[in-house]
Amino acid sequence: MLLTGPTITLRYPEQRDADALLHHASDPDVTQWFSWGPYTDIEQPRAWIAQQQQRREDAIQIDFVIDHHEHGVIGITGLTEFSARDRRAIVGTWFGKEHWGTGSNAESKALIAHFAFAVCGMERISAYANPLNGRSVRALEKVGYSLE
Repeated sequence: MLLTGPTITLRYPEQRDADALLHHASDPDVTQWFSWGPYTDIEQPRAWIAQQQQRREDAIQIDFVIDHHEHGVIGITGLTEFSARDRRAIVGTWFGKEHWGTGSNAESKALIAHFAFAVCGMERISAYANPLNGRSVRALEKVGYSLE
């Protein structure tokens, strides 16, 4: 599965992505609002990558690496908490700190929205952000999400 935009491609994670994910997710600023992290060992992203195919098959989560055409893997985006009855899912996205504010968030959100609506048949997507995480709240609002 490839979703390609002007500067990024969303694709399924592969073991070759582990070094880049370790680099980005070992930064406490990147993971401070997560339920996990920061990564401290290469085995952590390797284990996450190894789980992805089964998570897709079980319809638990569909995650993509955000592969920048010039910079390589810069983050992750995906869908989780699928509700077939309500035709909705939750979007989650994170980037390495050096890619904050570069425009990649808007592009990745457009690609994942296309995937959710056109490919998965969703009618609603939403996202979580801790209200104290102003950067995340502003980034979601900037691409059209509204606070509920």
